[in-house]
Amino acid sequence: MQAIQTTSNLPSTLHQYQQSTQPTTVSSLSSLLSCDACHKPLVGELVRALEGTFHLSCFNCLDCHEPVASMFFPIESTDGTQQPLCERDYFRRLNLVCDHCGDALKGSYITAVGKKFHLEHFCCTTCGDVFGPDDSYYEHNKNVYCHFHYSVKYAIKCTGCHTAILKQFVELNRNNVDEHWHPECYMINKFWNVKLARPIKDAGSQGLSHLTALELRDVQTAMEEKVYRIWTVLSAFEGRMVDHNENKT
Repeated sequence: MQAIQTTSNLPSTLHQYQQSTQPTTVSSLSSLLSCDACHKPLVGELVRALEGTFHLSCFNCLDCHEPVASMFFPIESTDGTQQPLCERDYFRRLNLVCDHCGDALKGSYITAVGKKFHLEHFCCTTCGDVFGPDDSYYEHNKNVYCHFHYSVKYAIKCTGCHTAILKQFVELNRNNVDEHWHPECYMINKFWNVKLARPIKDAGSQGLSHLTALELRDVQTAMEEKVYRIWTVLSAFEGRMVDHNENKT
């Protein structure tokens, strides 16, 4: 389970490097200029930028080759010349692109599972519900999931109570079988050989997936309260037995 943290990291050089241009129209009869990209005569609208003059259709992003006459970010290419980048590719080179939509991250964003997201695009991979600032999320195979879908699709089930393990757990191998336990369930089983529930069906079956998110939380909360009550009662009983035996001696 992870808590949401936001980051704001707009490059300090953004306003310095972002440039705008206004296309200029020249007469085909009076112009003797040639395009610095294709070297053909300039006729119609042209762009003056980066110490050169270009056809409107020739002034393109260095990476994606889309027109960038209205706005571009200059970058030095391998041959030492200045070349234009569109906004998306400029931010992509800075590793500041939303993994969900592919657009630039120009304000606050969230980092999770090695990816970055706009706040409004940080959502459950399965249902698409957007995580709020107070919500927790769960990670699996470099994707993020809400409580419900992680519980029914990917969460390890406790050997003792057979509900999802969402926090710390005890792992052991018994008779070549890997077991995973809630700590309280493990202690109850270890000292009193008690398992708290019969096995239920796998997450993909009707065992859990037919429940609503609220119903699933109610089931999990009820089991947590049951485990706590049993642990409290058995621990108190064990304490009384110890005191009784000590008094007898």
